[in-house]
Amino acid sequence: MKRWWTSGVVLLVLAVGACGTDDNAASPARPYDSLYQGLCVARARATQPAAARTAFFDRAHQPIHELAAAAAREDRAAAARLLEAKQVVERDLAGDASGLAGDLDRLLTTAGRAIVATGQPPPRPCQETP
Repeated sequence: MKRWWTSGVVLLVLAVGACGTDDNAASPARPYDSLYQGLCVARARATQPAAARTAFFDRAHQPIHELAAAAAREDRAAAARLLEAKQVVERDLAGDASGLAGDLDRLLTTAGRAIVATGQPPPRPCQETP
């Protein structure tokens, strides 16, 4: 009986893992897609600072730190530019958001360069309506 139960658990785990995928999740081949698309959503909501702030902090903030650490191993300058651009966006979101759209554009550019610095393919472009 115990052997049957163990086999059943293993099959259940495999079945759950094989079920559909989350389109917002990064694939193993593109680990920074979710971060980049989170920035795309924040950019699309730049005229609504509260919504942009939510998208930025919920989907991109912590992964940017992880990307910067990975990029620093290959290109410290790219990692530094990424963190600097992140700080500018954070200042915008904490106060005057009049420059938010342009600053998010710069952050998208620096994030894309940092992603490439890690050896990953360039990120997929932002969609019109994320």
